Amino acid sequence: MRYKSLVEAGVNLGTSLWLITQTDLGINAVLLGNIISNLVVNFWWEPWLVFKHGFQQSAKCPLIKFMAYHVALAGLVGVHYVCHGWIPQMGWLGLIFTGMGSVVGYSVVFILAFSCQIETRDLCKIMWRQMTGRKYLR
Repeated sequence: MRYKSLVEAGVNLGTSLWLITQTDLGINAVLLGNIISNLVVNFWWEPWLVFKHGFQQSAKCPLIKFMAYHVALAGLVGVHYVCHGWIPQMGWLGLIFTGMGSVVGYSVVFILAFSCQIETRDLCKIMWRQMTGRKYLR
């Protein structure tokens, strides 16, 4: 952990200075630089330390899964943004349609992003069983 603070401070300083000189954000550039450095360094450093020194195993697979979760989250935010923009807001009816579109979009993104994982396949089997009353997917 002793080097993490130095790396984070260096990334923070570099990012903040670059944002200050290249944009017109002012103090917001420093705040944004702080957020970026926190995300960039803490995104991989702390999980790596926990798996290396805590569990004594490689952190490669969990970090890849962690990244996939964040990519899927970004996809879900994009789906929500698109659904929110396409459906006119007409009070309760617009809210219901936006909610239905978001749920369908979230489901598609979730299945596409995590279809290769055993947990997702098991969840799909359970949902299929509940919806159809059949025991197995055919």
